[in-house]
Parts: sequence; C-alpha cells; structure tokens
Amino acid sequence: MPEGGLKRINKYLSEVGYCSRRAADKLIDQGRVTINGKVPEMGTKVVEGDQVHVDGVLVSPNQEELVYLAFHKPVGIVCTTDTRVEKDNIIDYINYPKRIFPKSYASASLPPVFLFKNLKQSKNEINDFYSEWEKFQKAIQPAS
Repeated sequence: MPEGGLKRINKYLSEVGYCSRRAADKLIDQGRVTINGKVPEMGTKVVEGDQVHVDGVLVSPNQEELVYLAFHKPVGIVCTTDTRVEKDNIIDYINYPKRIFPKSYASASLPPVFLFKNLKQSKNEINDFYSEWEKFQKAIQPAS
C-alpha cells in the first residue's frame, strides 16, 4: 500500500491475496472483517498501519519472495490450474513445491512459453508484468 494512501478494504484484501474483491464484499457484509477492532461499512478505506482482521485473524501483505518461472509447454499438457478436472494439467506437470499462478498465454505466432508467479498481483502490477513479458517473448522468438 502506498505510504499514507487510502485503499478500499475489499481492494486491500484482494491485493494481499486473501480473497477476491467480491468475496471480500461478502465477508464485510457478514461482519467478519474488522479494521482496528471495528466492523467497517462497505467502502471503508484503510491506510498503512491499520490492523485488518478476518474472523479474528490478522491479515497482512505476503512477504514471500517473488518467484518467476518460464516454462516451455509440451504438446498434450493443458494449461489449467484445475488439477481435479484435467489429469494432464500444467500445474501437476511442473510440480513446483509452492502454489503458482499462470501469468501468460500461448500465441500462435510465438513459442508456447508460459510464465508463472507464486503470488497474485494487482491489475497495475499485472499490466507492468505483461509489458515485460512481451519483450521476453520477442527475445525468445526464433530468428527467421
């Protein structure tokens, strides 16, 4: 959170990876969220230093180190995180020890290289990421 900046509670819960904004709205409606010990109204904003709890448990930004994985997907492996439905899914194939999230997709004109991260990100961070990813994709493109 930017120092001194205000952020809606549902956006904060989403950005720290606790849940989606819609799920946060439901938690707020159910009275399960507190900010500095008080139950907030929908749209309440938090600032740096506020203590946000869900069901009495402190929620804080993930301090885990970011991990980026570049992966060349073999034919027959399906790019899905739903490991229950698809037996030949990319998550099981990579078998990374922590949860990862796909952040790219294959294009017909580019090699089927996928990028994964270990943390979810806000929309602005993802847009910045895609800008860098496009440069990476161009760099690995075979010379014609």
